[in-house]
Amino acid sequence: TGDGRGALRGRWVGYLPFAAVAAGYVALRSASIGGAIFQKQVELTLYESLINVFPILAKYVGKLVLPVGLNALYDYEPVRSIAEPRALLALLLILAIALAALLARRKREVLFSLLWIFVPLAPVLYIPALQTASFADRYLYVSTAGFGFLAAYGLGVLLKRGGRVRGAALASVAVVLVLYAAGSVTRSMVWKDDYSLWSDTVSKSPRSASAHYNLASTIHARGDKREAVVHYLDALRLDPAKANAHYNLALAYQGLGETIRAIEHFERAIDLGYRLEESHYNVAASYIALGNLERAAFHYGEALRLNPGNENAHYNLAWTYERLGDPDRAAGHYRRVVALNPGSVDARYNLGRIYLEKGLADEAVGEFEGVLRIRPGDPEAEAWLERARRLKGSK
Repeated sequence: TGDGRGALRGRWVGYLPFAAVAAGYVALRSASIGGAIFQKQVELTLYESLINVFPILAKYVGKLVLPVGLNALYDYEPVRSIAEPRALLALLLILAIALAALLARRKREVLFSLLWIFVPLAPVLYIPALQTASFADRYLYVSTAGFGFLAAYGLGVLLKRGGRVRGAALASVAVVLVLYAAGSVTRSMVWKDDYSLWSDTVSKSPRSASAHYNLASTIHARGDKREAVVHYLDALRLDPAKANAHYNLALAYQGLGETIRAIEHFERAIDLGYRLEESHYNVAASYIALGNLERAAFHYGEALRLNPGNENAHYNLAWTYERLGDPDRAAGHYRRVVALNPGSVDARYNLGRIYLEKGLADEAVGEFEGVLRIRPGDPEAEAWLERARRLKGSK
């Protein structure tokens, strides 16, 4: 009837505000998640991207119902064909949920709960943007409330039936609450610090390069460079192009005095374009340790090309040029250090010494007087200043 059609239109109009809010949420979250993606975890065709929606969505449903085996980073194993058993089972599960939603469309509580579960998951099903965290427990935080609404509605239906059904329902709720509480406490212990978190993650996702890298970084920060090396190498075995692992492995090797290995991984980080200024600067220090001053000078120069205001690179490059027998270039970089930091006693001292050796008495006097203004009574600076004044007086 006309009244029936009007009522139906009115019912759907009532959903419009929720739909508008949901659309805005999806758009904002999609933009937010997309901006956080640094690299794809896997390369998939359009067909593979579409069919992988089903196993990922099924996995989210599984974690909602049975939150066991939670993990900070999950290994991702995409399906390549819809005919694979995992893909078929996931597809059947999603179709069953869709059918249940269709049948329950007049139960507004059920429909509301299902929308609350699945709408927040929509942005993270954008498979072409897969990254290290292609599946993550945190994406279920909002959906968990919808699952709670649905469970509460189902419990309410059972309680109305009374008798044994009511008793069984209450007993089931008690058991579930105890199990969920125990699981929450157990999981919270994993998050007590970075070491326990990433150790747990590596044990559950041994093929995750990011998990090994994060564990290595945690161990490295605790000062155990040797153990950190093991996990950096595991990360690189799984992902040879993981630039941050090359860089930090090089730092660990440098700290262990394994200079040649440090150089190898700094150079690889440079090839991959990772933290170029720091990589050039640090590899230069390793070349200094090997006595290869030419390569050290080259890399200090590259660091300065990227950041002309790097005071330490100027100083170390000046020191290197001195030992290469090029005092003019050395003096130029010492002057740059003084310009950047007029309080640099070492740069002023070395610059004054170069001036004195070149017979530039006035310039040498100026630098040694500068040293004494910063460090009054310095006996070595006073001795060099006296030599500079004698040279000046002899002219």
